[in-house]
Amino acid sequence: MTGIIDYGVGNLHSVSKALAALGVESRIVSDGRGFSRCDRLILPGVGAFPDAMEKLNAAALTAPLRAAAQAKPFLGICLG
Repeated sequence: MTGIIDYGVGNLHSVSKALAALGVESRIVSDGRGFSRCDRLILPGVGAFPDAMEKLNAAALTAPLRAAAQAKPFLGICLG
């Protein structure tokens, strides 16, 4: 299962559709519990990295995301 991280920005729908076209099962996740239920994670983004970090911090996702990224494959895309 591939988790697509929802932190208030990013094109979740396009990433989900691309994975589906490849035959990859995915789900939208927005918290540490969701991260732990996935084998790998994708962090879609739009805009600059500082803006993405601001959103991640505001959603209290920075620490759980760092922990998950150390334990499983992680891909961040389009983050400036």
